[in-house]
Amino acid sequence: MASLGRFDVSWESHSSKSLLDVIGPRDRRGIYRLRFANGEAYVGQAVDVVRRFEQHMQRWGDIIGVDFRAEKGDLSKAEVDTVRYFEGPGYLRNSLLTIHRLGTYALDALVPRSVQDSWLSGEGAEPVAVERGGDTSARSTTRFDRLREHRDYGEIVDLLASYVGTSLLWPRTTEQRFWFVQAMPNKRANEAWRPLAAVYCHAVNVFGVYEAPTRNGAGLVAQVLVAEPRMTGFRERLTSLRHTIRGAGVQDSVSGLGLIEELTFKKRSDLVAYMKEPVLLRAARELPLARMRVGAVKGDRHSVHLATDIFAALEAREAVEGLLT
Repeated sequence: MASLGRFDVSWESHSSKSLLDVIGPRDRRGIYRLRFANGEAYVGQAVDVVRRFEQHMQRWGDIIGVDFRAEKGDLSKAEVDTVRYFEGPGYLRNSLLTIHRLGTYALDALVPRSVQDSWLSGEGAEPVAVERGGDTSARSTTRFDRLREHRDYGEIVDLLASYVGTSLLWPRTTEQRFWFVQAMPNKRANEAWRPLAAVYCHAVNVFGVYEAPTRNGAGLVAQVLVAEPRMTGFRERLTSLRHTIRGAGVQDSVSGLGLIEELTFKKRSDLVAYMKEPVLLRAARELPLARMRVGAVKGDRHSVHLATDIFAALEAREAVEGLLT
């Protein structure tokens, strides 16, 4: 473990030399540690540490130094091991990978287990004034820009908002830490439809919006992955909505997830109708919550700008509902 605390190069912000001068043009791939004026630090991995440092400078203005060591092996493992070596309560600014802030089962530190259980049953709503947990400073990506130009972008966001607002535990609190949304994800080999947006919880695509061919060109469909719980009334309530869900319900057993149901919705109103059924809503919540409880995600693929539009749609909807009550 001693080598985990070793860095080959150290650079101070007040130095007359640049970071590039100190590190040189080669061996920029490795593990780095940012040091801040208040004594905190941040551990990360980079293929090009100089370029990564420039990105960090746009976010944090109190960096006083950088430590770096070259790595030829698995960067992700080296990063996790180095975080474990240095972390302590209040020392690292890392919002992912750390045990003290997130890590395995750390969902309980953000949302108490008793509140999680109440939320499954339709109670324990997220506090109204909570701040978003994700990093909102990232620049927009090319994929998001392409999605935003889609003729049905507003409807795509509405579908995402309907799912995120009902099926993800305290979505503003857990954003990017335990779930992330991706714009224009890559199409899998077995996918017949064009994926437009997807929500992930610990490596599982729990919700997706797709473009599917129709007689009139193309239309939107949404797919939800839900647990197939052994609860009274689930099968009966699902069957009663089949005419609304339109051909959904592919029962399957997925490795590590057990028996699941894949549901397809062709209209947002159909998705809303499903989520209004308490026994069905619980089924929709159980799978993503189970994945969140496995541990934190590395949300570097999270589309912050798409999430911003999703939350804006949720806030607009909540405002209207508030006026009607």
